[in-house]
Amino acid sequence: MSAPQPEFTMKELVAAWRHVETSLKAKKKAYENSVKEEKAMIEVLEQEIMSLLDQQQTNGVTLRRAKDNPDDIGGTVYMTHLMRPRVEDKQRFFTYILDSGSTDLLTAKVATDAVRAYLTEHEAPPPGVTIDTVRNLNFRAAK
Repeated sequence: MSAPQPEFTMKELVAAWRHVETSLKAKKKAYENSVKEEKAMIEVLEQEIMSLLDQQQTNGVTLRRAKDNPDDIGGTVYMTHLMRPRVEDKQRFFTYILDSGSTDLLTAKVATDAVRAYLTEHEAPPPGVTIDTVRNLNFRAAK
């Protein structure tokens, strides 16, 4: 008894997948192109609003809606400040961590290439590290 034949061949499935993927990429690109002006205008308007807030020496203002105009804008516009620290001198930073024991300044993230090298050498992940694998489907077109 022979194995049942699949409904579609591998070539048909890959062709359909590539067609849909190509269409999606084109639509994403078209969308990004269609909103370029709006994104640029948002940046300009945000800078103008922040400039006005700075001039008023405040982080926010409440806008009252006119009672007789339902289309009038109302609400609060305000700025938030996000801190984004970055390490400029890795050696100096790690020396400080080791000397002071201030491990709370670190996040637990590992470098994939370093783990891959460790696996090659030790045939096991570093202590305390678990490895999950994600499968991705790729396609390289014939030349």
